[in-house]
Amino acid sequence: MPPSPASPSPANRGRARRRLVALAGAALALATATPATGSVAPPDDAAAATAVAPGSNVALASAGGVVTASGSEGGGTYGWTPDKAIDGITSGPVGQHTSRWSSDASDAAWLMVELAEPTVIDHVNIYWETACAARYVLQVSHDGTSWTDATPTVSPACGALDRQTVGAQADPAAAYRFVRMQTIERTPVGNQKYGVSLWELEVWDGTEPTPRREPALVPRPALVEQGDTASAFRITPETAVVAHGAGRGTADLVAELLRPATGYALPVVDGGDDRGAIAVTVDPEAGYTVEGGPAADESYVLDVDEGGVRIVATTSHGAFNAVQTLRQLLPAWVESDVPVAADWAVPAIHVEDAPRFAYRGVMLDPARSFQTVEAIKRQIDVLSQLKLSVLHLHLADDQGWRIEITNEGRVEGDTIDYTRLVDVSGRTAMDSRGYRDEVGRTGYYTQDEYRDIVAYAAERFVTVVPEVDVPGHTNAALHAIPELNTSRSLPAPDPATGVVPWNGTGNVGYSALDERNEASYTFVRHVFRQLAEMTGGPYVHMGGDETHAMGHDRFVDFVTRAVPDIQEVTGRGVIGWNEYAAAGAGQPDDFWEGSIAQYWVGSADPLRDFVAKGGKAIVSNATGAYLDQKYTSDTPIGLSWACGGTCDADRYYDWEPTTTVPGGIDEESVLGVEAPLWSETVRGGDQLEFLLLPRAASVLETGWTAREDKDVASFMQRLGDLGPRLTVQGHGFYESPRTTWAATSVSADVDARSGATAAWPVGYVAAPGTKLAADGARIAPDVTAADGDPATRSVLTEPLTAELVCPARTLPVTFTTDAPRDALHPAGVYTATVAAAFDVDAECELVTSRGDGGRVRVDVDPGHPLPPGPTAEPGDPTVSLGSGASVEAGAWESLALTGFAPGHVELLVDGAVKFTVRALADGTFTGHVPVPAATFAGDRVFTARQGEREVSTTRVVDSDQRPLANPIDRSTLRVHDVSSEETAAEQAPATNAIDGDPDTFWHTRWSGAAQPYPHHVTLDLGAAYDVTGLQYTTRQDAANGRMAAYEVYVSADGVEWGDPVASGSFTATLAPQTVDLTGTGRYLRLVGLSSVSGNAFGGAAEIAVGGVPVRDVPVTATAVSRCLAGTAYVAVRADNDGDAPVDMTIETAHGTREVAAVAPGRAASGSFSTRSSSVVAGEAAVVVAGTRVVVPYGALSC
Repeated sequence: MPPSPASPSPANRGRARRRLVALAGAALALATATPATGSVAPPDDAAAATAVAPGSNVALASAGGVVTASGSEGGGTYGWTPDKAIDGITSGPVGQHTSRWSSDASDAAWLMVELAEPTVIDHVNIYWETACAARYVLQVSHDGTSWTDATPTVSPACGALDRQTVGAQADPAAAYRFVRMQTIERTPVGNQKYGVSLWELEVWDGTEPTPRREPALVPRPALVEQGDTASAFRITPETAVVAHGAGRGTADLVAELLRPATGYALPVVDGGDDRGAIAVTVDPEAGYTVEGGPAADESYVLDVDEGGVRIVATTSHGAFNAVQTLRQLLPAWVESDVPVAADWAVPAIHVEDAPRFAYRGVMLDPARSFQTVEAIKRQIDVLSQLKLSVLHLHLADDQGWRIEITNEGRVEGDTIDYTRLVDVSGRTAMDSRGYRDEVGRTGYYTQDEYRDIVAYAAERFVTVVPEVDVPGHTNAALHAIPELNTSRSLPAPDPATGVVPWNGTGNVGYSALDERNEASYTFVRHVFRQLAEMTGGPYVHMGGDETHAMGHDRFVDFVTRAVPDIQEVTGRGVIGWNEYAAAGAGQPDDFWEGSIAQYWVGSADPLRDFVAKGGKAIVSNATGAYLDQKYTSDTPIGLSWACGGTCDADRYYDWEPTTTVPGGIDEESVLGVEAPLWSETVRGGDQLEFLLLPRAASVLETGWTAREDKDVASFMQRLGDLGPRLTVQGHGFYESPRTTWAATSVSADVDARSGATAAWPVGYVAAPGTKLAADGARIAPDVTAADGDPATRSVLTEPLTAELVCPARTLPVTFTTDAPRDALHPAGVYTATVAAAFDVDAECELVTSRGDGGRVRVDVDPGHPLPPGPTAEPGDPTVSLGSGASVEAGAWESLALTGFAPGHVELLVDGAVKFTVRALADGTFTGHVPVPAATFAGDRVFTARQGEREVSTTRVVDSDQRPLANPIDRSTLRVHDVSSEETAAEQAPATNAIDGDPDTFWHTRWSGAAQPYPHHVTLDLGAAYDVTGLQYTTRQDAANGRMAAYEVYVSADGVEWGDPVASGSFTATLAPQTVDLTGTGRYLRLVGLSSVSGNAFGGAAEIAVGGVPVRDVPVTATAVSRCLAGTAYVAVRADNDGDAPVDMTIETAHGTREVAAVAPGRAASGSFSTRSSSVVAGEAAVVVAGTRVVVPYGALSC
């Protein structure tokens, strides 16, 4: 056995306290130049000997400070009282009643601190909350009565530290006893002004002590003791990895991790001397504690000093966790897959660590838009470094089915063909458009591929939890399996096919299995049995959420039968979203034994009943854990229903699992936390990572680190230092502007072909939040959002340049990157190159403008290869759509593309862009895409286009769709009247139905009191037409507002309507539906009699009308306003320009006159008194043979 790890002092070991101390006891220096390496800055011993004693915060209540204020929000009932401003707590959970002061609702609010004694003030810190002062002035006083401005008017940044020094009209050298923040104006939040709010006001009597920079360890360990930097351990070519006990597997992992970047052999040996080695001990009897507590399955102890690295754990999982901590202590370049010339120093440190919760999960959703096996493995790689313990895979939803289920093991009488699940619904996905109109991705995991994912995760101590959502979110299953479709399943099946149509929208709550259909339970048992057999692990997830259309009683009936069925056939615990907990009401006290409820929204009362009956809770509160939400309103992808405003890593960090549930829940009832990432807007692994990181790290630290040890400021600092590591690994992430991203560079040796001029790589730079200059000479911080990507912050405040200094010459460095920063991708690794020829070996130095860099050895040989050149242009593009003689409108057909550049490719039908797909790095795309349901039958031209690169194919389309005959110019249509429209809660007026945009819609009123059917809209066609048809397109994004039964009327005058000219029922299809009809007139009325959803709402996305203009009426009409004896009149004249007599009716708002048999060349006229001295502008009409000729007249005052 190896020596026991250094046993830390028993003092301060309770889990209630965490220590981050320097064992050397020297003054501590802030690491600003090298945070990305994970190393700890050395203590400056010389500075420590001569440094002036640091100051202190004399405003603290504990230092004798006394605080008063103009008032508090809510009269203090919210707890946001002045005493919170001097309690030493400078931040707190977003939106909770925590340690901050919020003023009364006044622009003149103030906060005053009386110090224990008059003090010469070095500086004042104000930690502002979101509702900071828009403008304020800092004042000082000797007596608390007479005040002097110590600053000019200040406009601080909300949610940030604001530091001010005494000046303006005050004497910086004078001693003051009173300090006051005097507000001038408040900052509106959401267009409303609340009280001025701040976390803390500090008054310092000297320079603040500079804390030693905390190691970039995420999640934060239970106990960290930093040692003297002189005691760091350096990995060298002679270093070995020593395995003790059952540590061989972990020892191999360490060596595999370190070999590519170091280029060292790092042999692994079983047992032996630990001196100068990395030693790994896995022993169930290992003697160690974590802050005085017993060792647990995932716990470990890590010790580093100049003599080596020692990892001790009772399990391989604990040792694996220790390795993740070790890799974060090493320079970020340890993640490089090519050798680099870094200083492989591990700082002296003692770490004791164990998790708060065993369940620390992330959910990925390949159901809505597929993620490849490779993409899933990439996420397992990065998340396991952050001590993920559970990967929850959402494998089926309304939009698609992603896991192969075979017919093997079907019970007697089961006729379901389970292979249809992937054969049919494995080729469907989100149809709603993603970034740049990219359509959802299709595909599925074979059972072998799924088992490979499970095994890959298990190697990294991650448990996979599979979810198939039932009874709701089941449209993909209903679309594939006829036996699941009944008169009670939802939505109703298509009579022509016996199954529901596929649905690629993001709608929820509309689909459900029939709880009375025995096939529903046969299906559930078969599917979950195979899932459990493929997965292993302790849990399966049945969903159980958002069954709105099904109703509560039917839902309860399903769950109370399905849960025992699933438990019986799988032998696993069942997880469901928190809605399913309500099904346990009235059940026995042990009904939920072994089951888990995943809380995401709503009342927690059923959850408390759930845990009282033997269940446990996973907390995934949507406002602080749903990773599919936008970071800000400008984020190109993501949703915003759960989190508004700024939804960055700090907000996702600052919540507490036991209290975020309404009414709270005991810690013993919480199994852990999970961060779900739904894929409505996600297309591909890169976009997945953009939303996943860094907020998944926030949630995983919440699951790992003790509540009392969490600190948002510390976390954001460590996150910024973690950025270069993610960059070197090639992972995408959101470069948050709420942290400062570290930067790091490294040199690399060159094997140059003698005499050959080429761009030789001499080093690399990882600098999140930066961009490359067009000429490649500079790497600059990106602080503007006007260039198409979010503004952020880098430790680089000036552009970075570099040069290669060799014995005989100095060469300029040009930087290149294969992954430039854009709206959805961070800055990738920059390669430093020199364009030169080398004739002899040389010892050079890469020198950057920051003063760092490293040695570059140039080895010259005529046999060395040249570096890779530019990527060759792709060949001629090709396109293949569908595999049969024809393709079907509204169906997903196979698509294969070659010969494109990586990136988005537009898909067009008959010249109109419909959506995009993305070509891979090799310029290809293979998958399924939807042929738009509105595509007309016959030969259609399908085109793939990327800039000037374009290729087309003509395919026969099978379609029930036909174009609307004789379409009337949409610009001439007007809404004449409407029975109901919603313009209060949303802008859904009837005019949206004729604007040519199917993404806008008319919706009947739903705010307040909704009006019942029938609903109608009347269109003025602008002239008389022989109307031949109507085309109705329903709302595209949700079921509400879709009309079913209808009637159509045509009228000459918009008053008399007669009998309907057409009637029938629209279906739920999103494609335009054409109605043939015959009628003559200027006005058309569509009357809805019922809705597809069975509710009171009606509407339309688009209404188009077809017709042939009626022969022109041979009438010329004029109307004028006149004064006669102080009275305003409207005079109308109508000339018969034809060759036969006509009957005319002259209509105005002030009277009507009928004139019979007006001869050719003659006129009818009428003068109509308004009985007033003025008239407003209006219209008069002349009606001939049912056709109205409308003419305007002006306003007049007599």
